[in-house]
Amino acid sequence: MVENFHIRSFITDAARSAESVKSIFANIGSWSVTENHWSDAYTSKTYIQDIVDPYYRATCEKLGKSVGKQKLVLLVDCWWGWRDEGFRQFIRLRFPYIQLLFVPARCTPVAQPNDCGVIAILKGNFFKIQDIR
Repeated sequence: MVENFHIRSFITDAARSAESVKSIFANIGSWSVTENHWSDAYTSKTYIQDIVDPYYRATCEKLGKSVGKQKLVLLVDCWWGWRDEGFRQFIRLRFPYIQLLFVPARCTPVAQPNDCGVIAILKGNFFKIQDIR
């Protein structure tokens, strides 16, 4: 709960200025480089490599847990990219400690409220900066 508060606070503070939002997206560019800005197999894999795995490793270190022995449950929606056998094999081979847990279809707002709140704020500000909409 405390972490979620910090995330919301960070997003709210960042949303106050376009420059702050630009700086956020500048630092996460490795997984947002598709031509149409939609996720694909590349962005999914780099999200795991560049965001999830470093966070997992830092958290294990902070808590004194063994990397690889400590499981990580990654809650994802039913988007085809997460369910793709190639992606799932990538997870099994490179990140065997990650357990994918799928949110049932049409349950994302319940199981992943950040998709409807925090992420919606980020996307809205990103679109304003990029004049996409």
